[in-house]
Amino acid sequence: MFDEPSSIISFENNKRSQKKLANIPYSNYLFASNWNTNSIYIAAARSNGLLQVNKDQSWQVLDVYNTDNNFGGYTAVSSLPQGGAILSKNKVGNNIPDMWYPDLIVRIDKQGKPLWKTTVDCFVDSIDTTDSLALVSGTSKQASYFILDLETGHIVSHLEKDTNLKWFHACHFVSDKIVCITQMSDLSYRLLHFTSDNLIIFQSDSFQDGINQAKLYNNTFVSLSNNNPSLLLFHDLYWNKTGQIQLTTDSSVLCHSLTLFKNYALVGCQTRESGQYTEFLYRVNLDTHQLVDELKHRVNQEYAKDMGITISSDWFFRESNMQ
Repeated sequence: MFDEPSSIISFENNKRSQKKLANIPYSNYLFASNWNTNSIYIAAARSNGLLQVNKDQSWQVLDVYNTDNNFGGYTAVSSLPQGGAILSKNKVGNNIPDMWYPDLIVRIDKQGKPLWKTTVDCFVDSIDTTDSLALVSGTSKQASYFILDLETGHIVSHLEKDTNLKWFHACHFVSDKIVCITQMSDLSYRLLHFTSDNLIIFQSDSFQDGINQAKLYNNTFVSLSNNNPSLLLFHDLYWNKTGQIQLTTDSSVLCHSLTLFKNYALVGCQTRESGQYTEFLYRVNLDTHQLVDELKHRVNQEYAKDMGITISSDWFFRESNMQ
């Protein structure tokens, strides 16, 4: 868990020299919340660990219902503009999320104090919010989502189970609709639109190319391709492809993380050669669909056993110099 010193490694002005911006606990970090807030929440795999990193370079390890033996591993986290976050915790087997349900949904304030908790009959891997609602989605044998009141955590509505729908991989509020990338029972994918009454009003043609790490930016889905792990894809709200970027032609580079920060996509990748790992951070302008730069950092094998979250140094400053 969090028991040894580590650090956030960043890059500035396209230079490859590393800079330790904040000393943070060492762990096998699994995923991070969205960046367009004043705090990032980073979940550790195989433990109850949750790390809050702030723009002033301070950090704290949060203890969120870690004494509840029924719920341990984190499955999703979404930071809130007003501070704090919405979290989901899964039932645990062998100290890792067991990919089953129910999940515990928790809202914490900016000090990490729980404000409410709600149990949903769903394995949650996606969270979206508005000013007053939270949308948690995933699967419970069939695809499932729940809409919660952001202030109280009470369940406002939920989608009745449909045997044709297997898994929601990303659901978002878009105007008065809910839009979901959905894995169907035949393992193909479709983009579905739901009304506020949870009725399907649109479904795209099916597509077989699996989607990884899908994010929504200005009504455009940005995602990594499962079939080509260094291909960044762009689709509109009706799943028409609007662009793609091949980040590298090196087939040994595997991209595993996608984070949106302002009008940029930051894609984290790695490769291994002769016993050494190299981390790559690609920065893509989401308005122009242009690759802005590539940053490379070679790490030794000891460090690379537990690859961390790559955080751009620009995030630590309120007025970014990113152009």
